[in-house]
Amino acid sequence: MLHKRNTFTDFIAVADHLLDHNLTSRDTLVALGGSAGGLLMGAVANLGGDRFKAIEANVPFVDPLTSMLMPELPLTVPEWEEWGKPLADKDVYDYMAGYAPTKTLRQKPHPNILALTSINDTRVLYVEPAKWIAQLRATATGGKFLLKNRNGRRPRGVSGATKAGGKPPSDTPGSSIKQPERSNKMSDFMIFLSLSPTAPQPPWAVGPDMCC
Repeated sequence: MLHKRNTFTDFIAVADHLLDHNLTSRDTLVALGGSAGGLLMGAVANLGGDRFKAIEANVPFVDPLTSMLMPELPLTVPEWEEWGKPLADKDVYDYMAGYAPTKTLRQKPHPNILALTSINDTRVLYVEPAKWIAQLRATATGGKFLLKNRNGRRPRGVSGATKAGGKPPSDTPGSSIKQPERSNKMSDFMIFLSLSPTAPQPPWAVGPDMCC
């Protein structure tokens, strides 16, 4: 859990390899990731976004520190084993604060970014990508930063819509309803305010912006 940054630097290293060997170019290279892979997209945009023309982040888990500080959320307690418990461990808190995209955004050029979310999603709350896009618009330069609401009729939203293998869970009401194709017209869901759940602050959190 204290080696998570390797995921981000490895991804950037692959992009550099492709560019160095003329297998692609900065004008054509695009990255895609969802959920925890959306965290990867956010971190890569901050650390090495100049390699990419655009990034698509599906239900991106871009505010992991806030979520891991809130045990009342459905996936927080079971995932402390993977992410660490920042409420109880200062080293985990500091490490997560050092890579969480919403905590590490700086005023520097970024690629075009599209974040897809769902206000029905109970696993990756819509406030995470909404907050991220708002911060990008306020702080970053270079790209266009868009947020789209991708509401399906499944109650758990996009990140909880399928089991392994891509099949909808049979116990989910409405699971027989086909998810709209990506080519279908989807409503824009532009949010300009920096929204976030209210999270408790451990003693080592300094300042009101550390975990909110």
